[in-house]
Amino acid sequence: MRPPSTARFLIRGWVLVNLPVTVLIIAIFLSLSELGAPYLLAVSGGVAAGWVYWAYAVEHWIRWANRRGASAERIGRIGISGLLLWNVEHVKRVLGKGEG
Repeated sequence: MRPPSTARFLIRGWVLVNLPVTVLIIAIFLSLSELGAPYLLAVSGGVAAGWVYWAYAVEHWIRWANRRGASAERIGRIGISGLLLWNVEHVKRVLGKGEG
């Protein structure tokens, strides 16, 4: 079985990680603003919730990509170019392959 294409990895990452994070940040910001929360609190609340979701979802995406035959290095390259990750070391930690 061949690993999925780079485009498939990216699309799944965007749909399962980036899109929900963006929606969560905007929805919480708008909800808190509508309730009269100060701007900084509304932004911080949205970003905090988005970050918590990102931490969960990106690990799920990394494991999914690895189960389909992608190496840690390939997942890292795809994740960084697709704005899903900041560095390859995160992938290696999730997959239990050391600190870098």
